Amino acid sequence: MNREIRLSLRAMKKLGNLLIFLEKEWSTKVKNDFLQKLDKSLKQIQKLPDGTLGLVIMNL
Repeated sequence: MNREIRLSLRAMKKLGNLLIFLEKEWSTKVKNDFLQKLDKSLKQIQKLPDGTLGLVIMNL
């Protein structure tokens, strides 16, 4: 069963700032690679929300 993941306003702002930083200080490729890994991790959390957080964070 997939669950909905909702980010708080604070989390969305921090993510936005992080993406700006990654693109400005590193590159668009680094930012996009991070977004792909984040998306994959969020999908894993949606599928198995209980007891998988530690494993998902380690994959970032």
